[in-house]
Amino acid sequence: MASVVPHVFVPCMVLILGLSWVANGVDFQRDPPCPCSDPALCDPIRTDPKKEIHVFSTNGANWRDYFWDNITTVAVQDGFDPQMMCHAHSKGVRIVVWGSFSVQTLFNESARNAWVERTLNYNVGNFTDGYNIDFEMPLLKSQAHVLTAMVKQIRDAFKKALPYSKVTFDSAYSPNCTFFGRCYDYRSIGEIVDYILIMAYDELDLVGLKAMANAPLNITTQGVDDFIKAGVPPAKLVLANPWYGYNFPCTLLTKNDTCNYKLLTWGQQDYSTIMKLLANNSTTGRKWSEEYQSPYFDYKDSETGQTHQIWYDDPISLTLRFQMAKNKQLYGVSVYQADCLDYSTNQKAVNETNAMWDAFLGE
Repeated sequence: MASVVPHVFVPCMVLILGLSWVANGVDFQRDPPCPCSDPALCDPIRTDPKKEIHVFSTNGANWRDYFWDNITTVAVQDGFDPQMMCHAHSKGVRIVVWGSFSVQTLFNESARNAWVERTLNYNVGNFTDGYNIDFEMPLLKSQAHVLTAMVKQIRDAFKKALPYSKVTFDSAYSPNCTFFGRCYDYRSIGEIVDYILIMAYDELDLVGLKAMANAPLNITTQGVDDFIKAGVPPAKLVLANPWYGYNFPCTLLTKNDTCNYKLLTWGQQDYSTIMKLLANNSTTGRKWSEEYQSPYFDYKDSETGQTHQIWYDDPISLTLRFQMAKNKQLYGVSVYQADCLDYSTNQKAVNETNAMWDAFLGE
């Protein structure tokens, strides 16, 4: 991307004034109607869990079927069902919005302030418990301080308007900026936010063009170690794991079961779809990679005759990753995302979904 010259950063000032607050000179009243049958459910969650279990949601219709007793925080997107907030609060679960801003916004002072103002207004009006920053754009090291300042501006605004709120930050599986060009100051960001979520997935080797695990345990572990070496305390790290996998159309399947594929031909598939393919289409049954500590299987497309290889994570592989997070004394674990499971009444699906949620209990 073309380099962008950052503007002078001026933090947004937020002052609590009874039931109103002032942000950048605009006065907001916190008097939206509570959508819950019990108005007390619009009150913020005030207690902090000893261990975080953070689940991403894509605002699907399945939220009533989540295993709420296994969750401490659920991250939703703009436009979420207000009744989801009511239900989360009835279970003592925080509900936070996850989203981001553009690079153009980051490097424009007035746009930054407007974004913070608008985002804070939305969250206060919807009785949420904080914000999850999902900024994933490349930055030069010389630009990193601008992102750090933006993160602090968001944190300060939320903490003043919503004192019990949590502000968190999503990161790629490694802080190494040569991988993604995201040369962020993770140590400073870690000092600002409540915790950093390590998105330990999409760890594919796109150079070798050989099918592999979505989240190899060795690569995930190295990423965690690198964050700690970068100065982020384990107590400020939450490990996010995938509830989806990758489907690779093989151009060649070697004798040692290596699937070669063409660039950009693979696709993501959620766990529920993968389980159906494993049950109905697999030519090999579930196999296990000792190298990646992940399951996979082959199947043949009935229409084209092409062999595919699917790599994914299941309760066994996820438990290994959750245990690693526990051994390294991370603050908790997370999954992306809760709507990847089959919440139907089919007994096989029920068993599979229960096992995925119950994997948290071993953590």
